[in-house]
Amino acid sequence: MGAGRPTTTTEATANNWTKIDEKCVLHLGYPWAFQGEVTEGAPVTLYFSKETQHDDGKLTGIAVHYYDGVAPAKMIENSIFSKGTNYDTIQVAFRNEDTDVCGEGLLPHNDPLVDVILAGDKGRISIPMTDDVAEKSGKWARGACLSNMGTHWEHDIVGGSSITFEAENLFPIIPMYDEKDGSFNAIFFQAPAPMQNWDDDYCGVPNPSAPPTKEILECLTKTNMWDGGPGNMQENVPPLYMCSNFCADTCELTGAAGSPAIFTTMHWWFVESANITACATGIGPDARQSEE
Repeated sequence: MGAGRPTTTTEATANNWTKIDEKCVLHLGYPWAFQGEVTEGAPVTLYFSKETQHDDGKLTGIAVHYYDGVAPAKMIENSIFSKGTNYDTIQVAFRNEDTDVCGEGLLPHNDPLVDVILAGDKGRISIPMTDDVAEKSGKWARGACLSNMGTHWEHDIVGGSSITFEAENLFPIIPMYDEKDGSFNAIFFQAPAPMQNWDDDYCGVPNPSAPPTKEILECLTKTNMWDGGPGNMQENVPPLYMCSNFCADTCELTGAAGSPAIFTTMHWWFVESANITACATGIGPDARQSEE
């Protein structure tokens, strides 16, 4: 899929995104969808500030739509997702609540910000913008540092930084921070189910340490906006398993759907990969080496 990750309305138009409503959504902006429609193939709404005669609209928020009842009921009960007819939605703002993303004026400069907009006008949940803030909050647990991503931090809506490893309790957004200075690199959305169009028998499983096969390259042309590949196994079986993002002596995840049980991720980067510091530690329990 050629939907890309546009950050301006000019880029969005060039990648076949279209504004789907002239009404601005408070705190988020004007909604755009790939080819003018939210679908399972493009389950994302991008929000932009208002285009003017002289300036592009700037990316001010995103929404990810979880089809097939995959969003955990506990997340809906806690207003992290809004319940819909065809899908359930999590909305994320990149501007603070004092910024007018609907007006015609230039947007002021702001430091990086990622806020989940709670359903029913119940406020926001702010994602920490540095690993120091995440640690001091006491609500996030340090995870593994993975190549070209950074150090992952996880939150559990029941245990906080004490991860229960139950799918229904895992916060749906995982931030990543630079290994060197703790600055913000990226986020991914996680879904406790297979979300990607992927034929395991034909496509196989990508090996991060080996060149892709011709079957994998072909299959990647047919994917949706979730990360390409079969997803991450709930069971701790290399090369792709969800616990590789965590840093725990024991990581036994439960509650994901599928046979085998799968978690799917959707990454969004906020810095160039060339500017991400290489990891000095491994995955799983090996991630603790830098702390000892």
